Amino acid sequence: MLNFSKLLKIAEWKQAKENSVLIEESVEINNLIFITEGVAKVESNGKTTAYLGDGNFAGEMSFISRKLTTAKVTALTPVEYLSWERTDLDELMRKSKEIEEGLKTIFNLDLIKKLSQMAVKKEN
Repeated sequence: MLNFSKLLKIAEWKQAKENSVLIEESVEINNLIFITEGVAKVESNGKTTAYLGDGNFAGEMSFISRKLTTAKVTALTPVEYLSWERTDLDELMRKSKEIEEGLKTIFNLDLIKKLSQMAVKKEN
């Protein structure tokens, strides 16, 4: 619980209006997004590839890899989210291996959830 409070302390609560772009495609991002409420659409090369909602990260793969984003993320409804600046999160992870490992686990679980949803979508 203490580590969670450390993560919240460096996060910024934000809101996006419907149709607002949260992440552009093919850009470098310096913040990590965690959606707490609302729905966002993920598009790659102009095609919808996924939908994100409560409890999903956005831009985490580009954030982790430090490479350009591969998709555009747009709010379909008003979206509330937490945002972490790279420098703040990097500093916190340097100070706490437990937080670093915890975030890696969360990213892996989020990725598994997204891949499962994509597989179900392809089956239908």
